[in-house]
Amino acid sequence: MKVLVSDNLDSSGVKMFQEEDGIEVDVKTGLSPEEQKSIIGE
Repeated sequence: MKVLVSDNLDSSGVKMFQEEDGIEVDVKTGLSPEEQKSIIGE
């Protein structure tokens, strides 16, 4: 499973995702709606 963190989230929140098996975390803040759609489409 992939998780896209596109809003500001404290590093402890990101770490919770990263510590779970089977979850790939991608942190990209400040994206336009078009950029988000293109990333989510992948």
